Amino acid sequence: MRRPGALRSHLPMNRIPYNSQAKYICVIRNPKDVCVSYYIFYNTWGGVRRLNFDQFFELFIQGRLPFNDYFECLRLTWER
Repeated sequence: MRRPGALRSHLPMNRIPYNSQAKYICVIRNPKDVCVSYYIFYNTWGGVRRLNFDQFFELFIQGRLPFNDYFECLRLTWER
């Protein structure tokens, strides 16, 4: 990538190669908003069992949904 460059990603920080010369900006959303947005996305996504919000919320809090555990991603970002 030519400099200056920018990269946008939903990957957890432990999956993004670290470069000491790079600058990292992390935008963290309100967990409530993340959960509601993810719930809408999840229930419109094909091939998954539909869940009501209470079921979804429990799985979200436990980090047991597809893709990444939201709170684990925050922890990894904070530790980096």
